[in-house]
Amino acid sequence: MLDFRLTFLAPLGLTSLVFTLLLASCDDKAAASDSAPAAPKTVEKVEGKLTVGGKEVKVTGCKVKPRDPGTVLELTLDNGLTLVSDAMEGMFWRKGDGERTRLECERSGGRTESGSAFGNAWWTGTLGLTCTHPEGAIEAELTLDCGVVDRPSNLSSKRK
Repeated sequence: MLDFRLTFLAPLGLTSLVFTLLLASCDDKAAASDSAPAAPKTVEKVEGKLTVGGKEVKVTGCKVKPRDPGTVLELTLDNGLTLVSDAMEGMFWRKGDGERTRLECERSGGRTESGSAFGNAWWTGTLGLTCTHPEGAIEAELTLDCGVVDRPSNLSSKRK
């Protein structure tokens, strides 16, 4: 079909214009398909109190990672520690990018709703814990909402 158009338009002297327009159209379509999809909108809400060795620390970030089954919640603290709550393996702590170390907890729990879909994850609810740590006891009473904003539970309510 391209050859027909170019042959038909040759007497009019428009073949180079049509060819240029066709190439530009193909380049725009290729550029659009090469672009990465937008990252999903996320939320990081943390309220409550968390202490390490009796000193109050702030949660500076929360991430939720999908795993099969369950999710992994990571709370970054302003003292360089990261608390890790693994739905299948329990509570851990990590210093910087180091290996995670299991926490021995007298109490660890709360009411949560968490899940993952399409490679994204979320975690919302309460987390209460009392655990031992080399820097002293870790105690927390937190209310959290972390992860992607668009979740199956709230997408269905938007459709109504």
